[in-house]
Amino acid sequence: MNIVLLGATGGIGKCLSKELLISHNLFIGSRYKKNIEILINEINTDNSDNLVNTINGDIVDASNFESVSSFLNKANEHLGSIDCIINCVGSLLL
Repeated sequence: MNIVLLGATGGIGKCLSKELLISHNLFIGSRYKKNIEILINEINTDNSDNLVNTINGDIVDASNFESVSSFLNKANEHLGSIDCIINCVGSLLL
């Protein structure tokens, strides 16, 4: 299954990213590219022997429709299709 996860680098989103990657392909989003890179590196380091699925990501501003639209287009291009979208963006932004 191909999953898109917004708000992936903090709290619940970070925990979900680590668990979902066990059996799904992920495209994660966060406001800050550095946080995405840190999470991807952390996941790759922690699970280097068990990873058979892919993880990638890009920046997204969940309060901006054009940013979300662009992010979802990138996710679709990377994954080939999107089966599920999960929103873990903090409520302060929305």
